[in-house]
Amino acid sequence: IDCRPVNNINYSTIEKHDTICSMSCVTFTNFCDTAFGGPQSYYWQFPNGAPATSTLAFPQVCYNLPGKYNVFLTVSNPYPLTRNGSKATKAALDYMIVVDIPNVTIVSPGQLHSDTTIRYGQNIQLNGTGAYTYSWMPNYNISNQFNKDVTVNPFRNTQYILTGKNSSMCYSSDTLNVIVIEDCGEMYVPNAFT
Repeated sequence: IDCRPVNNINYSTIEKHDTICSMSCVTFTNFCDTAFGGPQSYYWQFPNGAPATSTLAFPQVCYNLPGKYNVFLTVSNPYPLTRNGSKATKAALDYMIVVDIPNVTIVSPGQLHSDTTIRYGQNIQLNGTGAYTYSWMPNYNISNQFNKDVTVNPFRNTQYILTGKNSSMCYSSDTLNVIVIEDCGEMYVPNAFT
């Protein structure tokens, strides 16, 4: 048996872990060399995660509340390089960043329901709330596709979709229909001619 000591501990998540939504789970994977007598046991610690500890090689952990969370992995083997075998630990502070799920809403000034009506040729301001960054679709007669607050001037009925993100993997959307009335307003008809 190759009784190498435990070294080069490294781990990551299978899913991208830069920032996740609260009430989400990730699966951790370790890159410890288990060939030829490498590490034989794992002890993970996930403070404020569920579960808080694990002895699996590839555990899944859930985070319910926003915050920054540490991750610790201790790997060991029983080979007598020292009296108790070989053991090493890797700690990553603030490794998991958990943010609130955005509650994206489109607000149309003066409107009480989700659809808004304009006359042909008019414009209207739409305001987004509830996230850190925004993206509007479609990019049709809109002042700026990536602003929180935009002005739209559609010439046909259009459904605008606002996607708001708190991270690359934590987002939600809202929709609003802009209904275009194709008349030009009241027509003036004189009652006398010269």
